[in-house]
Amino acid sequence: MNFIVLLVIFVALVVVVDAQNPNLRGRKKNARQRMKDGGKMEEGQIVQALDIAYPLKFFAAENTDTWRSEARYSAELDEISNDGEYKKHTLAQDQEDIWLYENWFYGMKAGVIMESGALNGLTFSTSYMFETFADWTALHVEADPENYKNLRGNREQAVNVHAALCSETKLLHYSSFGVIPVRGFVEFMTESFIKKWHGPIYNGKVKIEDLPTTQCVPVKLLMRELNVHHIDIWILDTEGAEESVLKGTDFSEVHINAVAMECDEHDLAKNARKTDILEANGFQCALVERNCMCKHKDYKPRRAPKLSELQMFDGKAWKKTYGGDNLVPVKIGRNP
Repeated sequence: MNFIVLLVIFVALVVVVDAQNPNLRGRKKNARQRMKDGGKMEEGQIVQALDIAYPLKFFAAENTDTWRSEARYSAELDEISNDGEYKKHTLAQDQEDIWLYENWFYGMKAGVIMESGALNGLTFSTSYMFETFADWTALHVEADPENYKNLRGNREQAVNVHAALCSETKLLHYSSFGVIPVRGFVEFMTESFIKKWHGPIYNGKVKIEDLPTTQCVPVKLLMRELNVHHIDIWILDTEGAEESVLKGTDFSEVHINAVAMECDEHDLAKNARKTDILEANGFQCALVERNCMCKHKDYKPRRAPKLSELQMFDGKAWKKTYGGDNLVPVKIGRNP
């Protein structure tokens, strides 16, 4: 009977979320009237639903909870890794996937990696290597409707969520200008970022209020709905919204071993605030090129016997190199 119930949930692919009033979950809508109006929602009405796609394999009785388990060491995976096989699976923009695997998760299999800002699941995907090489479960969160449609097709073995993350439930204005990796919510973009990547908005040719809106929910609500209490790696790259996302996370309800977070040059003060939030919750952060790599103090990392020299993407090709055994991360944030 439980399997049938879960299957029905899968077919629906909808998880209702309401942060302000949980009692609204069972409220009936005036469907007939909305049908007469052409299916249009009332002005100012907030959508209280997330589209969450699960692979069918998760509904098998023996797999119900396994995808939520912690990564564990595998001698077999360790041996395969010594030949550098994992490098054939890298898709991350600056090869952050290799950095994370070699520095903290070498030989670790079947973990959980959450990627916030998953794009289409292939372009610059940091989770791809962990899923395809080390049998990790990827939990993707993507706000862009076009990206999400492609994400579900490209990464059908992952848990794919169509939503935006922030500190509290609200509607945000989404800009699709520029190349795919720089699309995002105007409310969280700095002026310099908008000027560089979203010219029509910066020049006043497009009004913010005319942009499409997307439902935004706190991480803590999403984790409760998915019944997730552990994440090995969190890839947090939401084009300026990272601080708000962190404020909507309850670190007492979900334990996270590592966070890899974009810390670009557009707002250095915000970078410090982001790492301060993480450090206040038990993480130790360092700046590795343009990414803040933060490890929880309770996690004991497994390091590769030799670290690779990695490449960064300059917008057209992977060119600049960094990393290797001589890499010395630059400390950021208030704490020593």
